[in-house]
Amino acid sequence: MKQVIAYFANENDAESALTSLKKYKVEKERVEEIPQDSKLERVIPFTSGGFQADVAEYGETFNEALGNKGKEVTHLLQFEVEEEDHEGVLKVLQEHGAMKKE
Repeated sequence: MKQVIAYFANENDAESALTSLKKYKVEKERVEEIPQDSKLERVIPFTSGGFQADVAEYGETFNEALGNKGKEVTHLLQFEVEEEDHEGVLKVLQEHGAMKKE
């Protein structure tokens, strides 16, 4: 089993992603609000190409970039997934605009 932690701009996005993940073998899933002191952690989008410089400039956190647009990452989705489902799960998270720690 692999542990995955994905960050979202709101609880609805996290819950929607969780619903889409039900077709995979995920366990111990939970959605929770990110503690205030963790909101400044450096996060980047789940993408196949890596860091998206058009969203966050080098040297700033993704939350700082979102803050400039009046948004921030507020919730996380944490779960464990079977190894064979890991790639499919990452694609679902990408489709839902999830972010991960850099």
